[in-house]
Amino acid sequence: MTLSALHQRQVVERRGLPDGRRAGTGTAIGVGLVEIETTKIVNSLESQHEGVLRRQLAKPGQTMRCGEPIGIIATDEVSESAIDDFIAQFPRTGPTHVRVGEHESPDSSLTLELPAGGRLRCTTMGNRGSAVVFLHGFGGDSNTWLFNQGRIAEHHMTFAFDLPGHGGSSKRVGEGSIEELAESVRYGLDRLELKCVHLVGHSMGAAVALALCESRPGRIASLSLIAPVAFGSHVDPRYLSDFTSAQRSRDVQRCLALLFADPKAVRREMVEAVARYKRMDGVTDALNAIAARSLREPAHREISIPLKSPTNRLLVLRGTHDRIVSPGSVPDGVRVAALEHSGHMPHMEEPGLVNQLLLDHFTNADGEGA
Repeated sequence: MTLSALHQRQVVERRGLPDGRRAGTGTAIGVGLVEIETTKIVNSLESQHEGVLRRQLAKPGQTMRCGEPIGIIATDEVSESAIDDFIAQFPRTGPTHVRVGEHESPDSSLTLELPAGGRLRCTTMGNRGSAVVFLHGFGGDSNTWLFNQGRIAEHHMTFAFDLPGHGGSSKRVGEGSIEELAESVRYGLDRLELKCVHLVGHSMGAAVALALCESRPGRIASLSLIAPVAFGSHVDPRYLSDFTSAQRSRDVQRCLALLFADPKAVRREMVEAVARYKRMDGVTDALNAIAARSLREPAHREISIPLKSPTNRLLVLRGTHDRIVSPGSVPDGVRVAALEHSGHMPHMEEPGLVNQLLLDHFTNADGEGA
């Protein structure tokens, strides 16, 4: 018997089911059920369960809050009263709490003061299970994980950092090396008293995650690398030049469109948000420093010795239409998942599949470490 809620963990506008699917229609895993529109991206929500779409709880065009159910999938043997009870008992949106050291705080943004001056911003969510740390890519911030952090926080404590030079963190980056960025994250983990974490890194954030594992392997429960700058891969130099120099919205739009398999997924609000970030004092210098020091040359091929053992600690996710980062040569024995409908942003383009792959990976790693 299967009974589950269809929902997204962000503010969404339900625009209707693109294939005309209605309540009472059978579903299979991977079938597109509904088109979700946020202020930054348009996406399709795929079914994670087999069954029947028994209830449609939102109307096309209706705006829903984070975590609100928009439909119920259940098998035929589930009674209508059981569905009613499930809906009545479904946890409504509201602040969860995360324990940081000896304190609990609601889902929030924390600002940590760095030893050498400056600040490191971190968005927290969730209060259960092992800790998961998200590290975004070049030019991004913690909002990169808007399709992922809430879903993962249903099972884990989650922490999404704004790396130095990005988002709400200080724009001073020193020489702009991956090691310096990793050291800032390590300090953040110390301040948050996180002894062992699952690291999820996207693009440049994957290189930061690998560097952190290299220096502190005992603190890393698992690594999940999405479109990674790693294993000898290289970043398109034209993209780096165009993105770091882009100031006008149309130039930013052209760069962002390259990140996605479907350029139409990029929303005007995303373009304007990135354009505003690009105009902040210190941003251009920070991005130029990071690009010159860390992204102009092919990434290191080697991985830390602890990850070379035959374990389930390392997962690599790639979009088959990635036009920004080349694949590189992943070491033998590492699990690689290719996402057929994604470009450089699989976690935003196919979030349902990515989230399930991540959750399964964390479970396997936690079980292995038990």
